[in-house]
Amino acid sequence: MTWKKYTHLEPFGVDLVGCSGGGGGVPEPPGMICNAYSGDTNCDTSLPILCVKYDDSPQPTIPVTWNYSFGWNRGHIRLTSSVRGSVFRDLSEVNEFCGVIFGNGWRTATFHDGGGGWNYYSYGNISSDKRFWVHVNDQDANCWNR
Repeated sequence: MTWKKYTHLEPFGVDLVGCSGGGGGVPEPPGMICNAYSGDTNCDTSLPILCVKYDDSPQPTIPVTWNYSFGWNRGHIRLTSSVRGSVFRDLSEVNEFCGVIFGNGWRTATFHDGGGGWNYYSYGNISSDKRFWVHVNDQDANCWNR
């Protein structure tokens, strides 16, 4: 499954990432499909992986309404270089990929990292020019589950 970056809130160093496929409330641009239930992108497509490192970062005092669909992930996000989703056999390989690139404590970001689903805010300033792979831990929407 893939997500995208929607915005960066510069004064806070925070990005909003996610998708609106089922409850996020942020409209997807035309042609951008998000499917958290069965996946939305061919697994042979090369895209970055969204990686996360939790450090219990405090929730910033940004002017947003925090809820299930717009949560706080308590950490930082970064993107890997582009890679085909089909090269991984399981989640542990994707997590290892994040760890090798960014270091100890980094792992694959998941759909529910913000405490709910669909979207979340995190410290970071990742690229917004393409979608990226994320993991859905309660659905069969991941290339590495197939």
